[in-house]
Amino acid sequence: PFREARQLITSAWSSFSPRAGAIVESFFTQGLIDAPIRANKEGGALCAEAGASSHPYLLVNYASRPEDTMTLAHELGHALHFELARAQRALQVETSIPMCEVASTFSEALIAQDLMARAADDRERLALLAARLDDAMLNVFEAGANVSAEAGMHRHRREQGELSAGELSEIWTSSLSNLWADTVEIEDGMRLLWSLIPHMIWEPGYLYSYSYGLLTAWSAFARYKQVGEGFAEDYLAMLAAGGSRSPEELVAMVGLDVADPGFWNAGLDLLDSMLKEAEALAATL
Repeated sequence: PFREARQLITSAWSSFSPRAGAIVESFFTQGLIDAPIRANKEGGALCAEAGASSHPYLLVNYASRPEDTMTLAHELGHALHFELARAQRALQVETSIPMCEVASTFSEALIAQDLMARAADDRERLALLAARLDDAMLNVFEAGANVSAEAGMHRHRREQGELSAGELSEIWTSSLSNLWADTVEIEDGMRLLWSLIPHMIWEPGYLYSYSYGLLTAWSAFARYKQVGEGFAEDYLAMLAAGGSRSPEELVAMVGLDVADPGFWNAGLDLLDSMLKEAEALAATL
């Protein structure tokens, strides 16, 4: 239920930082979240920032499913980020798209940690891990394949001219084949999936931000587990910096270096440990 999701998310954020928990709670108390499903309401979820002069608003469609709780946590990560960044001047409030996805994905990791601790049994823990692994496969590996396909489409357009739907599909399926090899059979219907990804039209190159955001957020979360309570204020300062610094400078505020391969490996190591834990649970069950 929505009230339980509210309690879970605000509690997790309050444990991380009382200041962050109070900001997250304010979105509920001030009525800044449009959560009920109703006729003619737009589907999906988003957090709309309103610049330095006003607080952000959230739109979600909450149906009391586990994924709805994580979606709410994701959008509240954006909301916390935008609210803190309002301290910046008007032209420095908005940060880069990859950094936006860091804030939302870190929020998911924080709430997932609490959900794992509260899980009733191993079957529930396995379900939670499987959902996070699915999300990682989509946002790290499949997003990378999508970026490769998109780059190929633009390269074809520059070098050879306009593409037909068949040519777009060929580039798309070739990129997916490189990802999946012989583990997934690409059927005819899947060849047109590129046409259902609006990011390719609205924000060319956007899909990269999901890979960057998830691995950066997981590396930051690994850093948090290593450092402990002292990490929280540095993390909130990074969010509050908005777009006043480059992504490299922003993540350096929490002790991370994007030029270091070990930075990316920390996120992948977390993914690997989750996979091993899921495999062990599956074998037990």
